[in-house]
Amino acid sequence: ESHTDAETRVEWQMLSAELKKYYRPLRQSGASWMEVRLVSGKAWIAAADDQGRILIFALINHQPVAEYSTGIQSVHALAVSPDGRQLVAGGSVDNQFRSRVILMDLATGQHLRDLHHMPTTVESLAFFPDGRQIACGCRYEPVSLIELETGEIAKISSSVRNEWLGWN
Repeated sequence: ESHTDAETRVEWQMLSAELKKYYRPLRQSGASWMEVRLVSGKAWIAAADDQGRILIFALINHQPVAEYSTGIQSVHALAVSPDGRQLVAGGSVDNQFRSRVILMDLATGQHLRDLHHMPTTVESLAFFPDGRQIACGCRYEPVSLIELETGEIAKISSSVRNEWLGWN
Protein backbone atom coordinates (compact mmCIF):
# COMPACT_ATOMS: atom_id res chain seq x y z
CA GLU A 1 0.00 0.00 0.00
CA SER A 2 1.41 3.36 -1.01
CA HIS A 3 1.44 6.52 1.09
CA THR A 4 -1.16 8.06 -1.25
CA ASP A 5 -3.47 5.03 -0.90
CA ALA A 6 -3.27 5.30 2.89
CA GLU A 7 -4.06 9.04 2.76
CA THR A 8 -7.02 8.41 0.48
CA ARG A 9 -8.33 5.67 2.78
CA VAL A 10 -8.06 7.94 5.83
CA GLU A 11 -9.73 10.84 4.01
CA TRP A 12 -12.53 8.54 2.86
CA GLN A 13 -13.03 7.21 6.40
CA MET A 14 -13.28 10.77 7.74
CA LEU A 15 -15.80 11.76 5.06
CA SER A 16 -17.75 8.56 5.57
CA ALA A 17 -17.99 9.19 9.33
CA GLU A 18 -19.22 12.75 8.70
CA LEU A 19 -21.86 11.60 6.19
CA LYS A 20 -23.12 8.81 8.48
CA LYS A 21 -24.69 11.55 10.61
CA TYR A 22 -27.11 12.08 7.72
CA TYR A 23 -27.79 8.43 6.98
CA ARG A 24 -30.96 8.22 9.07
CA PRO A 25 -32.95 10.97 7.32
CA LEU A 26 -31.76 9.74 3.94
CA ARG A 27 -32.72 6.16 4.75
CA GLN A 28 -36.27 7.20 5.67
CA SER A 29 -37.02 8.20 2.07
CA GLY A 30 -37.26 4.55 0.94
CA ALA A 31 -34.76 4.92 -1.92
CA SER A 32 -31.27 3.57 -2.46
CA TRP A 33 -28.84 6.48 -2.35
CA MET A 34 -26.25 6.43 -5.07
CA GLU A 35 -24.31 9.64 -4.41
CA VAL A 36 -24.11 12.36 -1.75
CA ARG A 37 -22.36 15.71 -2.18
CA LEU A 38 -21.83 18.73 0.05
CA VAL A 39 -23.10 22.02 -1.43
CA SER A 40 -20.43 24.70 -1.32
CA GLY A 41 -21.44 27.97 0.33
CA LYS A 42 -24.64 26.53 1.78
CA ALA A 43 -25.34 24.30 4.73
CA TRP A 44 -26.83 21.61 2.46
CA ILE A 45 -26.13 18.19 1.07
CA ALA A 46 -27.43 16.97 -2.28
CA ALA A 47 -28.32 13.28 -2.47
CA ALA A 48 -29.11 11.37 -5.68
CA ASP A 49 -31.12 8.17 -5.69
CA ASP A 50 -31.89 5.14 -7.84
CA GLN A 51 -35.33 6.55 -8.70
CA GLY A 52 -34.05 9.57 -10.62
CA ARG A 53 -34.48 12.08 -7.80
CA ILE A 54 -32.18 14.57 -6.15
CA LEU A 55 -33.01 15.60 -2.61
CA ILE A 56 -31.45 18.59 -0.92
CA PHE A 57 -31.11 18.35 2.87
CA ALA A 58 -30.21 21.04 5.42
CA LEU A 59 -27.15 20.08 7.44
CA ILE A 60 -28.35 21.89 10.53
CA ASN A 61 -31.55 19.90 11.09
CA HIS A 62 -31.33 17.08 8.49
CA GLN A 63 -34.67 18.17 7.01
CA PRO A 64 -35.40 18.14 3.27
CA VAL A 65 -35.09 21.55 1.59
CA ALA A 66 -36.09 20.49 -1.94
CA GLU A 67 -36.73 17.47 -4.13
CA TYR A 68 -36.04 17.49 -7.87
CA SER A 69 -36.85 15.01 -10.61
CA THR A 70 -34.05 14.54 -13.13
CA GLY A 71 -35.77 12.58 -15.87
CA ILE A 72 -33.01 9.99 -15.46
CA GLN A 73 -34.09 6.46 -14.54
CA SER A 74 -31.38 5.98 -11.91
CA VAL A 75 -28.86 8.68 -10.91
CA HIS A 76 -25.39 7.19 -10.40
CA ALA A 77 -23.24 10.33 -10.22
CA LEU A 78 -23.66 13.86 -8.94
CA ALA A 79 -21.46 16.94 -8.72
CA VAL A 80 -22.11 20.43 -7.36
CA SER A 81 -20.47 23.49 -8.91
CA PRO A 82 -17.80 25.26 -6.82
CA ASP A 83 -20.14 28.25 -6.31
CA GLY A 84 -23.02 25.97 -5.22
CA ARG A 85 -25.38 27.30 -7.91
CA GLN A 86 -25.53 24.36 -10.32
CA LEU A 87 -25.33 20.62 -10.25
CA VAL A 88 -24.77 17.92 -12.80
CA ALA A 89 -26.39 14.52 -12.57
CA GLY A 90 -25.62 11.44 -14.62
CA GLY A 91 -27.17 8.06 -14.78
CA SER A 92 -29.01 5.35 -16.67
CA VAL A 93 -31.83 6.22 -19.02
CA ASP A 94 -32.79 2.62 -19.81
CA ASN A 95 -31.98 -0.99 -18.97
CA GLN A 96 -29.34 -1.09 -21.72
CA PHE A 97 -26.96 0.98 -19.51
CA ARG A 98 -27.11 3.98 -21.83
CA SER A 99 -26.69 7.13 -19.79
CA ARG A 100 -26.99 10.87 -19.96
CA VAL A 101 -25.61 13.86 -18.09
CA ILE A 102 -27.77 16.89 -17.32
CA LEU A 103 -27.08 20.35 -15.91
CA MET A 104 -29.56 21.72 -13.35
CA ASP A 105 -30.05 24.93 -11.39
CA LEU A 106 -29.55 23.97 -7.73
CA ALA A 107 -31.91 26.61 -6.30
CA THR A 108 -34.90 25.79 -8.54
CA GLY A 109 -34.24 22.29 -9.88
CA GLN A 110 -34.72 23.64 -13.40
CA HIS A 111 -33.22 21.40 -16.07
CA LEU A 112 -30.85 23.75 -17.92
CA ARG A 113 -29.64 21.36 -20.62
CA ASP A 114 -28.54 17.88 -21.59
CA LEU A 115 -24.77 17.87 -21.64
CA HIS A 116 -23.96 14.51 -23.12
CA HIS A 117 -25.40 11.09 -23.88
CA MET A 118 -23.06 8.28 -22.91
CA PRO A 119 -22.83 4.70 -24.23
CA THR A 120 -22.28 3.17 -20.77
CA THR A 121 -23.02 3.89 -17.12
CA VAL A 122 -21.94 7.30 -15.82
CA GLU A 123 -19.91 6.50 -12.70
CA SER A 124 -18.46 9.85 -11.70
CA LEU A 125 -18.75 13.58 -12.33
CA ALA A 126 -16.59 16.48 -11.21
CA PHE A 127 -16.65 20.22 -11.85
CA PHE A 128 -13.40 21.93 -12.73
CA PRO A 129 -12.41 24.44 -10.00
CA ASP A 130 -13.51 27.37 -12.21
CA GLY A 131 -16.98 25.81 -12.70
CA ARG A 132 -16.81 26.12 -16.51
CA GLN A 133 -16.18 22.46 -17.37
CA ILE A 134 -17.01 19.06 -15.99
CA ALA A 135 -15.30 15.72 -16.23
CA CYS A 136 -17.51 12.70 -16.79
CA GLY A 137 -16.25 9.20 -16.06
CA CYS A 138 -18.00 6.19 -17.56
CA ARG A 139 -17.36 2.52 -17.20
CA TYR A 140 -14.35 1.54 -19.36
CA GLU A 141 -14.68 4.60 -21.63
CA PRO A 142 -12.50 7.67 -22.12
CA VAL A 143 -13.14 10.46 -19.62
CA SER A 144 -15.20 13.22 -21.28
CA LEU A 145 -14.27 16.83 -20.54
CA ILE A 146 -17.35 18.93 -21.29
CA GLU A 147 -17.28 22.72 -21.72
CA LEU A 148 -20.55 23.90 -20.14
CA GLU A 149 -21.00 27.06 -22.22
CA THR A 150 -20.35 25.55 -25.66
CA GLY A 151 -20.99 21.84 -25.11
CA GLU A 152 -17.60 21.09 -26.68
CA ILE A 153 -16.23 17.70 -25.63
CA ALA A 154 -12.65 16.49 -25.33
CA LYS A 155 -11.72 12.92 -24.43
CA ILE A 156 -8.95 11.60 -22.19
CA SER A 157 -8.05 7.99 -22.82
CA SER A 158 -8.87 5.58 -20.00
CA SER A 159 -9.05 1.79 -19.87
CA VAL A 160 -10.35 1.47 -16.31
CA ARG A 161 -13.60 2.10 -14.52
CA ASN A 162 -13.78 5.80 -13.76
CA GLU A 163 -15.47 5.57 -10.37
CA TRP A 164 -13.72 8.61 -8.86
CA LEU A 165 -12.89 11.93 -10.48
CA GLY A 166 -11.64 15.08 -8.82
CA TRP A 167 -9.44 18.13 -9.20
CA ASN A 168 -6.83 19.63 -6.92
